[in-house]
Amino acid sequence: MINKQIILAGILAALIFAVAGLVTLISAPPAEQTNILQVKLPTYLREASGLARLPGGDVLTHNDEKGVVYSVSMVDFAISPRASLGAPAMDGDFEGITLLGERIYLVTSTGEIFDFAFDDTMQEAVVEPDRRDSGLKDICEIEGLAHVGRKLLLPCKTSFVDEHKKKLTVFEYSLDDNRTGIHFSLDKDDLVKPGKIHPTAIEVTDTHYYVITGNRLLVLEREGFAATTYKLKKNLHFQPEGIAVLDDGRIVIVDDNKKGTSRMTRYEGLHELEVVAP
Repeated sequence: MINKQIILAGILAALIFAVAGLVTLISAPPAEQTNILQVKLPTYLREASGLARLPGGDVLTHNDEKGVVYSVSMVDFAISPRASLGAPAMDGDFEGITLLGERIYLVTSTGEIFDFAFDDTMQEAVVEPDRRDSGLKDICEIEGLAHVGRKLLLPCKTSFVDEHKKKLTVFEYSLDDNRTGIHFSLDKDDLVKPGKIHPTAIEVTDTHYYVITGNRLLVLEREGFAATTYKLKKNLHFQPEGIAVLDDGRIVIVDDNKKGTSRMTRYEGLHELEVVAP
């Protein structure tokens, strides 16, 4: 006999996806900066917390309370629900997402990693993810996720040990041997003056690391770590928590707005951001 709970869970997941598909984005470009496009996200993404780029130019995102992954079109900002981690969707403090090959990876604030197989035809799927433990729970609060090769990059937002306080520390988790180490660790005073450093998002290109901390975007060269700091204006970015750099150089940032509305902002490139003097 088929388990009634499984049937009910599947129906619930389908209803969630159906409701999500009916919601459209509300365009809200800032009047004084017409080259920058900003949209409000619907209520089911009111705490959007991570971004990852898709090969076709769109992005993946998720809430930080529920394990549901969505894609967002960079043409018309239409949202498509792609996968639910279980049915009903798994609760968790999800803080970052990345696509590596044919698998999606998500990380929680405690450094727990979830991953599942993904292809671009996937729609409204219910998946049972694999779990991995980075071992960082008692060392740092993790926020953000990217990858270099087969190493996942895990930024330390808040350090629980003295070693990483007043530093920008990014850990790496090897998918080949399941070991965690330090990818890089830089003194705060060499990067942000004044102010604290609490990274909330990370992105990697062939040449640079992009790290959001507060209302600043740090762009660091991968060779030598020379840094340029850009200002994220507070009228546009209430609480930036995700970043994706598209293949054409456009930059997408998502904000978790405490007032109940998340926002997604697309810049044509770094030239649309103000450089902060050293």
